[in-house]
Amino acid sequence: MSAPLMIMLIAVIVNLVGTLVLYSFTAFFIARLHWHGHGIPAVLITIIMVEVFWIVPALVGFGYPPIETPASDSLWFGNWLVSTFAVVLFCQTVKGIPRQLEDSARLDGCGRFGIYRYAVLPLVRRELGFIAFLTVMATALPFGINFTRSGAFPFVRLPTGDLFAMLAVSAIASLPVIAIFFIAIRRLRRGTDINGMGSVRPPH
Repeated sequence: MSAPLMIMLIAVIVNLVGTLVLYSFTAFFIARLHWHGHGIPAVLITIIMVEVFWIVPALVGFGYPPIETPASDSLWFGNWLVSTFAVVLFCQTVKGIPRQLEDSARLDGCGRFGIYRYAVLPLVRRELGFIAFLTVMATALPFGINFTRSGAFPFVRLPTGDLFAMLAVSAIASLPVIAIFFIAIRRLRRGTDINGMGSVRPPH
């Protein structure tokens, strides 16, 4: 395994693990905000932590002040887009988590961490999986230029001059987004009621 590829994998793993932990707690605090109408400071703190966490994989991947490199700026921008989408997604998801789950967990002797683990985390796992996929894409993107320049993948050459080759590569890159679209359509057609009780509406 080449050194650039190893560095990219390490950066992806660091960013993936760290941000998913922060995203899961973000979902928990947003859920508590929905249940009780307070907890905004906790949500804001986790959002800020997610926004600055990009510095860690950038330092791992580039080894010098990350603000000076266009690639690390791309990593920051990618994480920013993912975290923005994650907050919107979690805000919609936690609307379907009934307050009764928190009350039941508390009656079973769970503290805040127990409520997070048993009442919130199982219901946002699908969303976290989707966010994980986007995080990997955002982290791996800045290393593409380094790959092509370092010879880590000698068979890969970015098509910078051939219009048809650029169109072909762009079309191939759109396939994951198309797959996500169809998965989202299936979920949308299945649907659930606004209270998250699991009722299914027939597709139109």
